[in-house]
Amino acid sequence: MFKIDFIDFIPVCNSRLAILKIICIFISLQSQQRPFQLLSQQTMGDTETITLHEDEMGDHPNNYNGWSQEYAQMAILKALEKVEYNEVSPIEFTRYSCNKIDPDRSYSEVCYLETKSPGYFFVMRDMVDHINVIYNRWD
Repeated sequence: MFKIDFIDFIPVCNSRLAILKIICIFISLQSQQRPFQLLSQQTMGDTETITLHEDEMGDHPNNYNGWSQEYAQMAILKALEKVEYNEVSPIEFTRYSCNKIDPDRSYSEVCYLETKSPGYFFVMRDMVDHINVIYNRWD
């Protein structure tokens, strides 16, 4: 016959309660993270690709014509808007670089942008008037 002594059961309840408290604290801390962290962990994941059509970029001088830091940042902000990330203002870009992977191929140009938030972006065009924004999260 199986018998549970109430005194032996109390420590098990306390440890389960402690684990439950730790889980609740962890969940509440996660929900209080900065918006971009929330974006990277819940909306976009570790890596996410958002495709824009070049027409969505308006009358910018780089529309269909090369890259500038301002244009790459604008593409990122449009991409975040497209995934309904409303807290765009806290994003602070810290590093920018744009180069052709193959110097003989203008369509091989890729831009790299870092942010103060946990992540970085690659921005590039494809051959059918799309801009691909790739977000990568780092820890």
